Amino acid sequence: ILTGRGRASVTMRNDTGGSEQFDVTLPWDMTLNGMAAGDATYISAQVISQNGGNVTCEITSRGDVIATAEARGFAKIATCSGLAE
Repeated sequence: ILTGRGRASVTMRNDTGGSEQFDVTLPWDMTLNGMAAGDATYISAQVISQNGGNVTCEITSRGDVIATAEARGFAKIATCSGLAE
């Protein structure tokens, strides 16, 4: 889950274990269905709104928050990583 204001450039682990990169307008979220317990996951979101903005990333697994981070201002990056439960 990404919350905040503005736009962010995202790098994340996808359902097949590879990496994806794309830009989103905040807020944004995605559910990964192909993960097993113990699989590593990550998401990194860089603020790309030149007039400022902020982004908070959060990774949940089975309803539990396993990672959270926040970035404020142009080009700042929030990165979350953890293991699926």
